[in-house]
Amino acid sequence: MNPQQQEYERSMPHTRMTLTEAAGYLHLAESEVLALFRNNEIPAIPGPSPVFMKQELHDWLARKLLGAEQKPIVAYHTSAGRIFEPLPQVERPFVSTFILPECIALNVSAKSKTRVLRELVKLAAQSNLVSDDEEFMGLVEERESLCSTALGHGVAMPHSRVHDEYLIFETFMVVMILETPIHFGADDNQPTDVFLMPCAHDDRIHLYMIARLARLLHDTAIATDLRACEDAEDVIGVFRAHECEFAGV
Repeated sequence: MNPQQQEYERSMPHTRMTLTEAAGYLHLAESEVLALFRNNEIPAIPGPSPVFMKQELHDWLARKLLGAEQKPIVAYHTSAGRIFEPLPQVERPFVSTFILPECIALNVSAKSKTRVLRELVKLAAQSNLVSDDEEFMGLVEERESLCSTALGHGVAMPHSRVHDEYLIFETFMVVMILETPIHFGADDNQPTDVFLMPCAHDDRIHLYMIARLARLLHDTAIATDLRACEDAEDVIGVFRAHECEFAGV
């Protein structure tokens, strides 16, 4: 193993994936993954057959889903829903089934990004489904440091960089609406007041949640309706209604 490979493995001690496994994980053709690697868009251990690190692929795909146009989001959302048995069919309600009343907060006062993240983690802790609040906070901050999770139009989707059953016992989602929007690094330079934080015990579920939320935000008026909610019951009702609208139910 050359020094470059040794350094890469020390810095990214995560599950290895072959080209075939990486292509399946990303729902791309092997030729597309190779092209991304050769263009330095996806990191991998170089060699006759590059070796990919699962965490790096997850980070890359999550960033793509958060910032992508609708075509790649629709493609991932559809293919993931078909391939992974634990995931729902596209037409079924999904996100709304993971929202817990105790993980919803409206009219929250938070004037900085750090405070927003802290309030989100505090809400997540109320689920009793997070094994270590401080570790979770660190992973949420680590993910945010890679690039902002603000989607624009006043919405952001902060989340942990790691998704496993040792940190998060069961999948759930946090919903928080600020009393006054703050700047959260959105590309459109608009302040953010709607925060949705998917907390998944499996990274496949996590990526699917991001794709579903991105489609809901694009295809429906869910963000506007969330801002008008008066209590947790309203929030859950808005998600259910818009998922049914999205699915044509």
